[in-house]
Amino acid sequence: MPRVKRSTGVVARLRSLNRLLKSKRPKSQLETLCIQRQITDLERERKNGLIWNEEEARRAVEFCKLLVHWQGPLSGTSFVPEPWQEELIIAPLFGWYRKADGRRRFTESYIEVPRKNGKTFMAAAIALQGLLADGESGPEVYAAATKKDQARIVFRDSSNAMRNSSVLMRVAKVQKHSILCEANDGFFQPISSDENGLHGLKTSRAVIDELHSHKTRDVYDVMVTSTGARRQPLIVAITTAGHDRTSICWEVHQRAVNVLDGNAALQSFHCFIACADPEDDWQNRDTWFKANPNLGISCTEDKIEEAAATAAATPSAENKFRRLHLNQWTEQSVRWLPLHSWDACATEFEEQELYGQRCYASLDIASTRDINSLTCVFPQEEGRVRSLSWFWAPEESSNQRAAQDRRQLLHWAKEGWIRLTEGNTADVDGQIPEDVHAILSRFQVELLAYDPWGPAPVLIQRLVRMGFPLARCKEFRQTIGNCAGATREFERLILARKFEHDGNPVLRWMAANVVVKTDSAGNMRPDKEKSAEKIDGIVTNIMSIGLQMTQQQAAIPSYYDTHQLEAF
Repeated sequence: MPRVKRSTGVVARLRSLNRLLKSKRPKSQLETLCIQRQITDLERERKNGLIWNEEEARRAVEFCKLLVHWQGPLSGTSFVPEPWQEELIIAPLFGWYRKADGRRRFTESYIEVPRKNGKTFMAAAIALQGLLADGESGPEVYAAATKKDQARIVFRDSSNAMRNSSVLMRVAKVQKHSILCEANDGFFQPISSDENGLHGLKTSRAVIDELHSHKTRDVYDVMVTSTGARRQPLIVAITTAGHDRTSICWEVHQRAVNVLDGNAALQSFHCFIACADPEDDWQNRDTWFKANPNLGISCTEDKIEEAAATAAATPSAENKFRRLHLNQWTEQSVRWLPLHSWDACATEFEEQELYGQRCYASLDIASTRDINSLTCVFPQEEGRVRSLSWFWAPEESSNQRAAQDRRQLLHWAKEGWIRLTEGNTADVDGQIPEDVHAILSRFQVELLAYDPWGPAPVLIQRLVRMGFPLARCKEFRQTIGNCAGATREFERLILARKFEHDGNPVLRWMAANVVVKTDSAGNMRPDKEKSAEKIDGIVTNIMSIGLQMTQQQAAIPSYYDTHQLEAF
């Protein structure tokens, strides 16, 4: 079979892409797959029914250079796309065509990069190209978001970039809420769902900003389905990583990953993702460069270093750093406890070693939730504590879990880390109080905390009838006022490696789930509603730490006990 001769444009692009692939900046697996997808497409263009048009790719890149930066160190200079922007986003979007009908290949694009990597300004250039240089009659171009203020961000960059460009100002008119092009009767406007403006559109080009913040799929779906009257529309979603794995952003992210992995053949779907790999050390400088293709250009190393230092000093800031600066999808909005610190606290000891020792116990009994927890915390020398936790879950309630979660729960039950009880609610009159009483009888329990809200008081009454002293039972409401000091002390003990646990996998799972609620004064407590999954065992540990702190403070003599006051 004779070898197919490639065009000069294809050869040049292949060289550029290979240079990008071999460049010194480290790249994640997903970014590497983005590059390899473009290389493979160029090598097999006609076999795949595609045509590479170097002239159109170059034309789009040159249009971007007409825009002028309007803020920051680059203010007043032309926008020159970086190699990754040109080779992996702009050129592919406008250089690829379908052989069958001559239309552009890509109708949707998903761009996921960390903040401050120039995605908004680049998206503004793509939007303006759709208004001014796409050959469309009566183009409708939108910057779309769920909130008007968010939609205005891309529109503001577009407006200001045009105002600073003498060339572009000759062909368009910038108004407060729109950019008009009289030559083709087109317009560019910000649009959002909060003003009921997503109906009757004939979209030719749209930029959907920060897709991860969209709580519903309405904006995305309306933009995509409003393009039916256009010959070659383009919808571009830009975002950083999120945490909600039920969102439209996660759905599109997964579609992109499947395409890059070769598990989905979506010829019309373009994607680019720059991120750190899951196993990367988030505090390592090389990881920062891997995730941030514009590091040293539009985002500075000192700012990322400062954010990383904050995350290292404040565990609740780690997930924020990972999402915003490393573009990693996290389990929830703010993971409070870093798992490497939690794992470092695992200590080999047997329950029998603690028999007869003084401890502080806490109960968290579910009403509608399906996991119940008991924790005993044992003070040790040098300010250390040891912790043991026990868990119960109703058998029928566990059956309602997703298949994977059900298998995990049964695995833990088989290994003895959790006990399944009869029924579909907390068994406060049967197995649980019997087990709890048996456990508590092995130790010297100073106090037993419980939240009076819910079924816990019923269990406490049962324990008292079984012989546990009522005087040692103490109400502990899970308010931020009650929990703030104990939560902070729990965090301190973990970071100082003075909190010793037995490696209980159920408790580790809960530690990974915790989201904290913080008030204006910086006080915090675990937030069950916002946490990704169950956190009951962490709550009972914090309650037990709180009991210990309260008794220690009560034991400290006051000034009036140690000083004799003279009469005036």
